[in-house]
Amino acid sequence: RLRGEAPMPRREAFSPAAFGPWLGWVIWFEVEHAPLDMLYRVMGDSIRERVKRNVVGLRMSTLPHQAPGSTIWSHYRQVAETGVPLQSWLPYEGGDILIERVNHLLLPWGEPGRVTNILTVCAFVGRSFDIDP
Repeated sequence: RLRGEAPMPRREAFSPAAFGPWLGWVIWFEVEHAPLDMLYRVMGDSIRERVKRNVVGLRMSTLPHQAPGSTIWSHYRQVAETGVPLQSWLPYEGGDILIERVNHLLLPWGEPGRVTNILTVCAFVGRSFDIDP
């Protein structure tokens, strides 16, 4: 519906208000080319609470655990270069001992042949504990 006949939705179709209560679980990146980088533009409050940091306005390359060479960087690079969505699991890095990993879905947005933005939807997965009675 958002993309019509195009291979991916265009930037102009993005409306944070359309996500309603789900906006808290969304990250919106602007993709910069030459050199490749991802700029945090929107980070939902629910994600911000779990990662314990506001990175809006920062580039992924400036964050040591997300810089080129990291697993998360390779995921975003793949989506930026191919325009193909990606779902994957990442270890959680945020300080909450009850969270073990993050399932993220990376969705490319842009123009034919060029990804201009990546919409990420995150789900945090808790640790399982064995409790002896």
